Amino acid sequence: MAGAVIIEGDFAEVPEIAAATERVLLVNQVVFDEYRQVEGFETVFPEGATRFFTINGQREPIIRLRPGEVQRWRILHAGYQDDILMSLDGHTLLPIARDGIRLPELGGSANVTQPASVGEAPPEAILFAPGQRVDVLVQAGAPGEYLLQALPYFQGYDAPTGPIAHVIVEGEPLQMALPTALPPAQ
Repeated sequence: MAGAVIIEGDFAEVPEIAAATERVLLVNQVVFDEYRQVEGFETVFPEGATRFFTINGQREPIIRLRPGEVQRWRILHAGYQDDILMSLDGHTLLPIARDGIRLPELGGSANVTQPASVGEAPPEAILFAPGQRVDVLVQAGAPGEYLLQALPYFQGYDAPTGPIAHVIVEGEPLQMALPTALPPAQ
């Protein structure tokens, strides 16, 4: 089992962040053995064992936003082994804090990196390891369905890839803004 402890007030003086809906996304991993049974942690299994990510205990949950809405996602990687190179189709995950520490600037020093493969992948993704947390702002774009996904990433072996959640943007637009700057880190 895993959980998150949230200490509020870190961005209380930033109106755009204070107005954003908060979501805690606890990312975990499930591994299956050759009999399609969930593995216990006492078992040694091959690196290629079937495994996938869950959010708050659900496989590929639906996250809803309205067009223009800004949400703050507190993403905690509670998995035990694999790094995640995470992206959201058609959107930017704008880091504001890492491991509970405010970043000095929007998206700065947050381990934003280029994806490990060339192709249809978005230009930015966020890399984080088990036990790490990253807080991001997401501003919903046009109505539609988008994938929050793990992109290919080689960490001595191939990490799991594919959909982590389905993000649905629908409903009446909200006129919300992203902050233009963050307060100085303390």
